[in-house]
Amino acid sequence: MSKVARSISLEDWEEKTKLSEKQNQSVYELQNACAELPLPPNWYIQDKMAGSPIATPGFQTPEQSTYTSGPVNPHFLASRLLGSDSIKRTLSTANLLAEATAADTAAEKQMANEIGYRKPIDTLQEFFDWFTAVETEMERGQEDVYQNHLSTVLLYQNVCEEFLEDLKATCQLFDDLKENYSFVDLRTRSIQEACETLLKEQERLTHVADGLSSRLAYFNQLESVVKLFNSPGEDICLKPEFIPMLDKLDECINYMQEHPEFRDAELYHMRFRQCMTRGITLIKMYVVSTIKKLTQDIYNEIRDKNKKNAALSTGKHIIMLYVKFNTIAPTIKSLTAQVEKRCVQKEYQSIYDEMLYNYFRSRQQLLNPLITKKLQDLKKNETDLLTFVKDSCAYMMGLCSDEYNLFYNFFQKSSEQKLYNYLDQLTRHLYNHLRPRIIHENNTTILSELCNVFLMYVMQDENDSVLGITEDANEVKFGPLIRNILEDTQARLSYLT
Repeated sequence: MSKVARSISLEDWEEKTKLSEKQNQSVYELQNACAELPLPPNWYIQDKMAGSPIATPGFQTPEQSTYTSGPVNPHFLASRLLGSDSIKRTLSTANLLAEATAADTAAEKQMANEIGYRKPIDTLQEFFDWFTAVETEMERGQEDVYQNHLSTVLLYQNVCEEFLEDLKATCQLFDDLKENYSFVDLRTRSIQEACETLLKEQERLTHVADGLSSRLAYFNQLESVVKLFNSPGEDICLKPEFIPMLDKLDECINYMQEHPEFRDAELYHMRFRQCMTRGITLIKMYVVSTIKKLTQDIYNEIRDKNKKNAALSTGKHIIMLYVKFNTIAPTIKSLTAQVEKRCVQKEYQSIYDEMLYNYFRSRQQLLNPLITKKLQDLKKNETDLLTFVKDSCAYMMGLCSDEYNLFYNFFQKSSEQKLYNYLDQLTRHLYNHLRPRIIHENNTTILSELCNVFLMYVMQDENDSVLGITEDANEVKFGPLIRNILEDTQARLSYLT
């Protein structure tokens, strides 16, 4: 029998593949586990022997025990298959022999099919061929373990290499991500710094814009002021926005004075001054025209009554001369106050003085005829000089007190000196009536009484000033108004004595 050639032996394999100590230990463990190989899976000799007619249930020959428990012996297996020594034939009858032969033939065919051979083994050479094929298959089966292990190791190696490649690719991705993150972070920081710079610049520009807007607001007021002051009508100063506009003009003028270095500041200052003059002039025109119109109406009414010979009662005189004037006083006072607080400028002071002049003139136009008539009536009814002086002084003091209170319904306290000048002109009527009679009076007793009467008014005002009495601060001081009459009386008395 020729020996089957192998592709590679175990020794060659071990020589060519240098294994580590741990790998050698694994191989030794596999070798020990595969020391006794079982029969091929398609050959079950024990079941075949059990189906043979010469086999006895429960009985196992030593050869069977050796066959099933140990490695396969080809000579023993051949002798068993041929059955020359172990199969005992019964020669008693021909039927038994035929049956045994048929059974052996069937068993041999079945065994041949089970051991993977095409036909029953009849000769020893066929058995050896079969045995060589089985041995080759068994050796190949032993090598398959290593081949499978090698394939598994190679598979793991490929998987590990792929995993390492994926790991390297992932690391590269992380490196790219880190680089991109650094780039984005740098750009973000630069953008943040740029935004902060822009915000600071925006705040600065906003502050500059607000400053410019607040400064230009004064310049922009000119157009609205000119538009308002050039509006048609005589009652422009009665509009609700007129007085606030004057206050804005003051602010604009002061601002232009404080910042002459601004462009066109002098020009705008001049224009604002013109507008202020225009506004003050509008107030003066309205005040003067209103007072003159009311004065003319009252004068015409008194004249019409005189033409009809219908004397006006004292109550009607008060209504016409004071009540009607008091009805317009609040409106006039709010306007004159605007002019008075700007009298620091000489041009505005002249306008204010002009309003005072027209007011005093209008009042004198109404009061002069009334005072003259009243003094004449007192002179006719009272021939006694002392009684006439007392009554006329009481009348003039009441008239001056009414005029004093009416004046301050129109104007401010700062014009008190001009008021007393006006009242002095009113008392001039009394002086003109008394001076001729005092000069021609030769009775020193009457002259002494007259001095006491006049001195009483003068001393009362002086005592109030010395004592600091302010309860009657809103009342007129009549003493200074008749001081010239007192002086003339004292001079006449001194002359006679």
